[in-house]
Amino acid sequence: MNQGVETVGIEPGTNTVFRYYFQAADEEDIADDEYAESIYFEVNGSLESFSYTDVELRELNLFIRRACFCASTDLVFPETGTVTGTKSSNGNWDLSISISFEWDENSQTASRNINGTFRLEPIP
Repeated sequence: MNQGVETVGIEPGTNTVFRYYFQAADEEDIADDEYAESIYFEVNGSLESFSYTDVELRELNLFIRRACFCASTDLVFPETGTVTGTKSSNGNWDLSISISFEWDENSQTASRNINGTFRLEPIP
């Protein structure tokens, strides 16, 4: 098990990379309660819409990662769920992410259900 820091690199190319980021509110009176999650995946940049389910999620290189004072912060590659997206005329994407996964072999199944509009940003 790798408990070190893993860097995620996004480089210019032909795919479109999506990132969802969540950061929990910090409780000043509680030590080490900071918590954040990132979900990344990529699709062919020429697509106007897509839908991937269960084992097809592998094609997206989909993973979720948490940053916290937790037992495991490894990358997790969900294989249960659905990710769909439709590109709007202004270039934004309407996305639906519904995935289930386990953070590690000792955890219960967790799920994330995210619906929203994502905007594209240039790679810094």
